[in-house]
Amino acid sequence: MKTHNAILLTPEVVRGVVVKDSPGVYLLGNCSPETNTFEITYIGRSDKCLQKRLGSHNHTENCEYFVHLPCPDATEAFFLECYLWHALKSSPIMLNRIHPSSPEGTGMECPFCSTAKHFFQFVREREAKAKR
Repeated sequence: MKTHNAILLTPEVVRGVVVKDSPGVYLLGNCSPETNTFEITYIGRSDKCLQKRLGSHNHTENCEYFVHLPCPDATEAFFLECYLWHALKSSPIMLNRIHPSSPEGTGMECPFCSTAKHFFQFVREREAKAKR
């Protein structure tokens, strides 16, 4: 991601650019002057107030910049966070290794994990039928 998308991660800047009381997803990281890119090291979300979550994040010491993506609701924020986490989890600089949890009280499954689970179940069933 090009550095022009990244925003300095300070409480003052967050209050100025992130809408209050909005769910959403965020990416934390640092800008590389050599490659002019934003190097993502953390993916997260807030189901209620992205501004509050970013303004007091515990990774501000090792992440100087952020990119945020507001979402209409916690469900979309969860799905987007899952997508980004699956896409970037193998990066050696990622700090969060634990799969995103579903929004409180929903019990939702990650659409990417459940798709893989259903696909492999389908393949096993098909192989079993072929052996008959």
